[in-house]
Amino acid sequence: MAAYAAALARLRPELGAQWREQEGQRSARALATIVHAPGNGDPVTLRLAVPNALAQFRASTFSTKEPETLAWIDEFGSPSDVLYDVGANVGLYSIYAAVRHGQRVYAFEPSVFNLGLLARNCALNAVTDEIRLIATPLTAGEGFAPFTLTTCDESGALSAFGVDYGFDGQPLTPVLQFTVWGSSLDFLRRIGVLPDPPTMLKIDVDGIEDLILAGGAVTLSDERLRTVLIEVNESFPRQAEAVRQHLTDAGFILQHAVDAPWLQGSRFQGSGNQIWVRPGQEHPGEVESRP
Repeated sequence: MAAYAAALARLRPELGAQWREQEGQRSARALATIVHAPGNGDPVTLRLAVPNALAQFRASTFSTKEPETLAWIDEFGSPSDVLYDVGANVGLYSIYAAVRHGQRVYAFEPSVFNLGLLARNCALNAVTDEIRLIATPLTAGEGFAPFTLTTCDESGALSAFGVDYGFDGQPLTPVLQFTVWGSSLDFLRRIGVLPDPPTMLKIDVDGIEDLILAGGAVTLSDERLRTVLIEVNESFPRQAEAVRQHLTDAGFILQHAVDAPWLQGSRFQGSGNQIWVRPGQEHPGEVESRP
């Protein structure tokens, strides 16, 4: 197909351009249907927009990439629970929580490329009432700062706000950078932007998880928040230790730390999700700490 397009462009440039435009439109309209079978209950069907290979990868690995996240949502989620999904990307887990459990979800996603796809996915799954989108990046305080993207692809990750490093503490290579206003979680709660206190908090922002926790000390100390799932990179010791300190100070205990086998040998080795809970809600024998 690519060879045909190249030949067409050489022979009839105007037709080649038209063909590329049509192909782009076709990709933008592409959809994937996911059927996920949870540990208990009926299968859950989701529809996702897949305009590129990365979005298709996220859809095709939905059930296998982070099974602990899906199990966490199923364990703690209910119609009366409120999930804050910080770093929602294109909304996979926000939408699952809303569809499976009817949860109210606040989905935080500041990437201009992901936000449109997130909104589209919410509409495709008829959960625009359950999921509220927050485009403000979270950090330790309030103010304008650079938002740095390392890709302009929809479904992309590895961005940063207010810092010049990524998930591993190493310098980023910017592809696009713009200045935007950011906020602490506690500030948004205090001024009423977030009227519902979270009972579940998920954070996956590729590097500043500790700063978001620092800006959410009051939210973390609220006993209504029962559990936190957070991505931590043990190869970034300063961040990993700060995350532990913030959550311990807020009264949480580590229930489960996941090493993702598929990351072994890659530059993401050492990254994985940690599940923290209030005392009394942990499950004996499930704590797995890294050496």
